[in-house]
Amino acid sequence: MFDLIDYSNYYYLILGLQGFCLYHAYKNNNQQKWYYLIIFLPIIGSLIYLYENFYSRRNVSNVTDNVTEGMKSILNSNHTIEKLEKTVKFSDTHTNKMNLADAYVDKGRLDEAIHIYESCRNGIYADNVELFQKLSHAYYLKKDYPKVIELSKKLNPVGENNITFAWALHYAGDSAKAEEKFKEMNRRFSNFQGRLEYSKFLLEKDRKEDAYNLLCDIIEEYDSMTSYEKNLKKGVMGEVKRVLRTIK
Repeated sequence: MFDLIDYSNYYYLILGLQGFCLYHAYKNNNQQKWYYLIIFLPIIGSLIYLYENFYSRRNVSNVTDNVTEGMKSILNSNHTIEKLEKTVKFSDTHTNKMNLADAYVDKGRLDEAIHIYESCRNGIYADNVELFQKLSHAYYLKKDYPKVIELSKKLNPVGENNITFAWALHYAGDSAKAEEKFKEMNRRFSNFQGRLEYSKFLLEKDRKEDAYNLLCDIIEEYDSMTSYEKNLKKGVMGEVKRVLRTIK
């Protein structure tokens, strides 16, 4: 005897497809014709609806454009920079120049980045804090530590720039002043990134026990925090634990 085929699964599949199309049409305020097509021709109507709304030529074109753009970026590492350079040539605004300089920094083209940052130091941006921070960072990457120190003194540095200032002092030969700056950042339950850098400084000075104790303090403080606070500091804590493992 032949086994009877159970078509009930196909029925629920068609019903589910029909329901999805109707819901999507409703949410997107599509034309009323779609409701009739989907209801009275469940399979064909739903397939036509899916094609028009998810596989239309316009959508395929958008996907193709995105893939093409991505491939250009992979095959041509300077693609983004070239676009930014053209933008600056077309519109030589402060924002466009800063975006181009930032891209130069990301690519390691520090001299070009510094040239642009320096050219932006005029008018209302002559004493702009964000510009000074970016310029200081570029000089630091170039290992021009005296220039970093000069800019940092004008900034009355805080946060990330204070870290850069401290390291610049150290590499310029003034480790005592550098430690003063690191100690200013060493406040309990705060500034984990600065304190992490302080531990690295201590390791460079071959003070392993001090570095070990500092990292343990940070971990102890982290363990007592709320889940929300821990989530905010998850990235830096991974680095804290990595550095700690190198001491043990």
